[in-house]
Amino acid sequence: MPGDLTPLQYAPLSKGEARLLYATSSGSEIEWTLKPARLLRGPGEPPLEFDALSYTWGDFERAALLRINDEALHVHHNLNEALPYFVPRLNGRPIWIDAICINQQGDDDKTQQIALMAHIYRRAQVVWAWLGYHDDAVHKLLDKIVAVAAQMTDDGTQIPRWELSQLEGEPTPSWYKRLWVVQEVHSRSNQSEHRWIR
Repeated sequence: MPGDLTPLQYAPLSKGEARLLYATSSGSEIEWTLKPARLLRGPGEPPLEFDALSYTWGDFERAALLRINDEALHVHHNLNEALPYFVPRLNGRPIWIDAICINQQGDDDKTQQIALMAHIYRRAQVVWAWLGYHDDAVHKLLDKIVAVAAQMTDDGTQIPRWELSQLEGEPTPSWYKRLWVVQEVHSRSNQSEHRWIR
């Protein structure tokens, strides 16, 4: 990758818009394009098809340089490891990833986009959960996570305390410890698939 790329520039979004990341594979190279999209569709409009990623940011000390829109963005090592796995699995759909699709340097953008996160995960065709590199024992927690998520209220915010207590004392990788995990992998009004990759 050329070392003289300028930092990725984020254009302002209109109300109800989000950015989606598109992947194009050309041999061993992956080209990434970030485009705005209207999340709310009008009557008669086809639904917006996209996937979303749930993961943990991890250590930024091993950040990688990603080329997006012919510009440069530094991403966490954990995300950089995950990205190549999604290209053959997206079936041409774009994907929403918070660290890329939200301008992390812009407070206004973060405020606006964080408010849309529940809607984004609810409307995604597939919510991918990147677990990183762990042994199979880690995946035994998935059934418990899904069971707890099933107790969420329609607005995706409240979980009975006794349900959350089922997860206490479990050996958990960093992904399971994130505050947003349950909201990301389940919403009552969502018919999304949930797929787990490690």
